Amino acid sequence: MCKYLGNTDTSLSTHKWTVYLRNCDSNAENVCRHIARVTFVLHDSYKPNQVVKVKKEPFKITREGWGEFAMKINIAFQEREHNKAVELVHPVNFLHVKSTIPLITLE
Repeated sequence: MCKYLGNTDTSLSTHKWTVYLRNCDSNAENVCRHIARVTFVLHDSYKPNQVVKVKKEPFKITREGWGEFAMKINIAFQEREHNKAVELVHPVNFLHVKSTIPLITLE
Protein backbone atom coordinates (compact mmCIF):
# COMPACT_ATOMS: atom_id res chain seq x y z
CA MET A 1 0.00 0.00 0.00
CA CYS A 2 1.41 3.44 -0.80
CA LYS A 3 0.39 7.08 -0.72
CA TYR A 4 1.83 9.93 -2.78
CA LEU A 5 3.41 12.62 -0.60
CA GLY A 6 4.28 15.01 -3.39
CA ASN A 7 7.64 16.58 -4.07
CA THR A 8 9.31 18.38 -1.19
CA ASP A 9 12.56 20.30 -1.04
CA THR A 10 13.55 18.67 2.26
CA SER A 11 13.37 15.01 1.21
CA LEU A 12 13.80 12.78 -1.82
CA SER A 13 10.88 10.66 -0.59
CA THR A 14 7.76 11.01 -2.71
CA HIS A 15 5.68 8.17 -1.22
CA LYS A 16 4.81 6.65 2.14
CA TRP A 17 4.40 2.90 1.79
CA THR A 18 3.52 -0.18 3.84
CA VAL A 19 4.24 -3.83 3.09
CA TYR A 20 2.62 -6.54 5.16
CA LEU A 21 2.09 -10.29 5.31
CA ARG A 22 -1.36 -11.66 6.09
CA ASN A 23 -3.93 -14.28 5.06
CA CYS A 24 -5.58 -13.72 1.69
CA ASP A 25 -8.78 -15.34 2.98
CA SER A 26 -10.09 -13.66 6.14
CA ASN A 27 -12.21 -16.76 6.91
CA ALA A 28 -9.25 -19.17 6.85
CA GLU A 29 -7.08 -20.21 9.78
CA ASN A 30 -4.55 -17.52 10.70
CA VAL A 31 -1.34 -18.87 9.16
CA CYS A 32 0.64 -16.02 10.74
CA ARG A 33 0.58 -17.87 14.07
CA HIS A 34 2.97 -20.42 12.50
CA ILE A 35 5.48 -17.73 11.53
CA ALA A 36 8.47 -17.07 13.76
CA ARG A 37 9.92 -14.12 11.87
CA VAL A 38 9.59 -12.11 8.67
CA THR A 39 12.68 -10.36 7.34
CA PHE A 40 12.21 -7.54 4.84
CA VAL A 41 15.32 -6.73 2.78
CA LEU A 42 15.04 -3.23 1.34
CA HIS A 43 17.05 -1.35 -1.29
CA ASP A 44 20.62 -0.35 -0.40
CA SER A 45 19.52 3.29 -0.16
CA TYR A 46 17.82 2.40 3.17
CA LYS A 47 21.19 1.47 4.76
CA PRO A 48 22.00 1.07 7.59
CA ASN A 49 18.36 0.04 8.16
CA GLN A 50 17.83 -1.97 4.98
CA VAL A 51 17.23 -5.30 6.78
CA VAL A 52 14.15 -5.24 9.00
CA LYS A 53 13.22 -8.26 11.15
CA VAL A 54 9.68 -8.46 12.52
CA LYS A 55 9.21 -11.20 15.13
CA LYS A 56 5.49 -10.86 15.93
CA GLU A 57 2.22 -9.88 14.31
CA PRO A 58 1.48 -7.67 12.54
CA PHE A 59 4.25 -8.59 10.11
CA LYS A 60 4.51 -5.20 8.43
CA ILE A 61 6.77 -2.23 7.87
CA THR A 62 6.07 1.37 6.84
CA ARG A 63 8.67 3.61 5.22
CA GLU A 64 9.01 6.58 2.91
CA GLY A 65 10.80 6.35 -0.42
CA TRP A 66 10.94 6.97 -4.17
CA GLY A 67 11.66 5.02 -7.36
CA GLU A 68 11.52 1.24 -7.56
CA PHE A 69 13.29 -1.86 -6.26
CA ALA A 70 12.79 -5.60 -5.70
CA MET A 71 12.18 -6.30 -2.00
CA LYS A 72 13.14 -9.71 -0.63
CA ILE A 73 10.82 -11.07 2.03
CA ASN A 74 12.11 -14.04 4.04
CA ILE A 75 9.56 -16.00 6.09
CA ALA A 76 10.84 -18.26 8.89
CA PHE A 77 8.39 -20.67 10.49
CA GLN A 78 7.97 -21.74 14.14
CA GLU A 79 8.84 -25.41 13.59
CA ARG A 80 12.05 -25.02 11.58
CA GLU A 81 12.84 -28.73 11.52
CA HIS A 82 9.60 -29.41 9.60
CA ASN A 83 9.22 -26.20 7.60
CA LYS A 84 11.82 -24.64 5.35
CA ALA A 85 12.03 -20.87 5.25
CA VAL A 86 10.45 -19.18 2.23
CA GLU A 87 11.86 -16.26 0.26
CA LEU A 88 9.60 -14.03 -1.83
CA VAL A 89 10.55 -11.15 -4.09
CA HIS A 90 8.00 -8.33 -4.17
CA PRO A 91 8.28 -5.47 -6.69
CA VAL A 92 8.06 -2.00 -5.13
CA ASN A 93 7.44 0.73 -7.72
CA PHE A 94 6.39 4.33 -7.10
CA LEU A 95 7.27 5.73 -10.52
CA HIS A 96 3.69 5.97 -11.80
CA VAL A 97 1.75 6.45 -8.54
CA LYS A 98 0.87 10.13 -8.12
CA SER A 99 -2.36 9.95 -6.17
CA THR A 100 -2.92 10.84 -2.53
CA ILE A 101 -5.40 7.94 -2.34
CA PRO A 102 -3.64 4.86 -0.90
CA LEU A 103 -2.84 2.18 -3.49
CA ILE A 104 -3.17 -1.49 -2.57
CA THR A 105 -1.69 -4.15 -4.83
CA LEU A 106 -2.30 -7.88 -4.79
CA GLU A 107 0.61 -9.53 -6.57
